[in-house]
Order: sequence, then C-alpha cells, then structure tokens
Amino acid sequence: MIKHVGVKKLLRYAVAIVASICLIGAVLKTYQFLQLSADALYNEAYVDYQLPHIDTSSSKSNLGIDNLFRKKDFKAIIRESKKTYLPNDKTFLLIGMSHLHTNDPFKAIAAFKQIKPSGNYSQQAQYYLSLAYLKNNDYDQALGLMQQIKNNKTHIYSRHFSSSYLNKIQMLKWK
Repeated sequence: MIKHVGVKKLLRYAVAIVASICLIGAVLKTYQFLQLSADALYNEAYVDYQLPHIDTSSSKSNLGIDNLFRKKDFKAIIRESKKTYLPNDKTFLLIGMSHLHTNDPFKAIAAFKQIKPSGNYSQQAQYYLSLAYLKNNDYDQALGLMQQIKNNKTHIYSRHFSSSYLNKIQMLKWK
C-alpha cells in the first residue's frame, strides 16, 4: 500500500532541496572569489612572446638584445637597456617583456608606454601593458585596456580576453 504524502510535506522537501542547491552554489562562488588572484589571472592570460624572425636590418645592439631574448636571458637584456643608445619600439617591447619575466611590472609598464601607439609593435605592447597593469594590481587600468583589446576585433589578442575573464578582474577590485 502506497502512503499518500501531504502537499505541505512535499513542499517542505522541495524548499529544502532548493535551499541546499543555493547554499552549495553560494559556497562554490565564495570559494572561487577567495581563490581569485592577480597572479592566477595573469598566468591564465599570458602568452609567451616569440620574436618573428631575425631582422638583419637591425642595429648591432638590437641584434644582441634579440639574441638575449631568444635565450631568455632577461636580466642581461635589462643590463643592456641601461647602456646609452636609443631603443626602437621592438627593443622597448623586449625590455618590457624582460621586466615582466623578472617580476618588475612597474618598469615593464614604463617600457611598454614608450612604444608608439601606431607602430608595428603597438598591439603587442597594448596586450602586455594590460597584463603588466594586472600584475601591478592596477585593476582599473588593466580592465580598461583589456576591454579595449577585446572590443577591437582586428586586434591580434582580441580573443584572449573573454567576458568571463574580464568579470574575474572586476571581482578582483572587490577584494
């Protein structure tokens, strides 16, 4: 014989199930929020820069920096950058990348800002500048630049910043 369950009892079970699901969802979101960090988001978006080819028209000092970058000798690039010569956009990009690799986002930002906005390396500079801002905990600057990159469909890095990713950075601002 089947017992008939009362409507009140059934409603109570339904409310308990819904409340349990909401509680689990809230706990998961809280956990995700607490685990969120600038370093984790930086690592999620970071794409290692590769020099496209050896540019034989570059000056001797630029070729030296190119070779050091290929060898991933970032500290040597930073030492070279202190010598007296006028770097071009490509050299500023490599200097900025070297500062990022040596965990000095403040100096990376300064180097990336030296690159001409309409030059050959402007899109790379803009992308890595946004990551340098993120690594430097300057979330407003990072978010604004990342949104600009995302919205520019011709930007070579436009697909690297999803709406979900930008929402995570927005959440970092709340911490």
